[in-house]
Amino acid sequence: MEVEIISRETIKPFTSTSPHNRTYNLSFLEQVNPRTYVPVVYFYPKEASETPDFLAGVDKSNQLKKSLSETLAKYYPFAEARIKNIELSEILEHPKDEVLDLLFTDNLQWNEDSNINVLLAVQVSFLDCGGMAVGICMSHKIADTSTMINFINDWAAVARNNKKCDQYVPSPEFISATVFPRCDLPLSPEAMIEKSNCVTKRFVFDATKIAALKAIVAEKLQNPTRVEAVTAFIHSRAISALRSTSGSSQTQPLSSRR
Repeated sequence: MEVEIISRETIKPFTSTSPHNRTYNLSFLEQVNPRTYVPVVYFYPKEASETPDFLAGVDKSNQLKKSLSETLAKYYPFAEARIKNIELSEILEHPKDEVLDLLFTDNLQWNEDSNINVLLAVQVSFLDCGGMAVGICMSHKIADTSTMINFINDWAAVARNNKKCDQYVPSPEFISATVFPRCDLPLSPEAMIEKSNCVTKRFVFDATKIAALKAIVAEKLQNPTRVEAVTAFIHSRAISALRSTSGSSQTQPLSSRR
């Protein structure tokens, strides 16, 4: 598998940030968060009517950049890559860490350099088959998983409709610092997750199992998506495993912005 970097760009918000929002105060929870990144990659096969060529990739790239700029006005680096000698089906059916790592910009998902201050990095990769992968790394200092999903959903809404962000995305409220005010803490080395201690596992859910999970989640949430159902299941099992090994109930803070 070969990766050819076509361009690197910094995508700026469509409109300038208002003066009173140019300084963002971290909450206490964000203050103590390590400088890690929340990574996620989305795969999109080509449409049946599409022909996998360079111009089609350019059109998609331009649409993603335009909609990202619109979304950033509400809620910064953008890297575009073209991947050769691999099909989307190969990645999904036989995923390898060394292949998936190429779908993120600058290997940020494992970066342990505390001097890197990138808040959001996006890499769009176009595959030989005409499919596309969108790899996103967002700093845990400003976002948790819930916040990241909200941002991606809003970006997707703008990209799908090719309209102004105001028409589809409500203005989020960044008020975590008022709920959990920051504290004057002594400087200390930040806790980092050692890559050597991480275990990667792949879980495959067939359509019937996902439908069953959606039915269970639907008892408490109206019209859950497949991602919501599977994510809720995985997180609930992880919490149960933690409790069974620790022997006690542990509470984890969630810094949500919506």
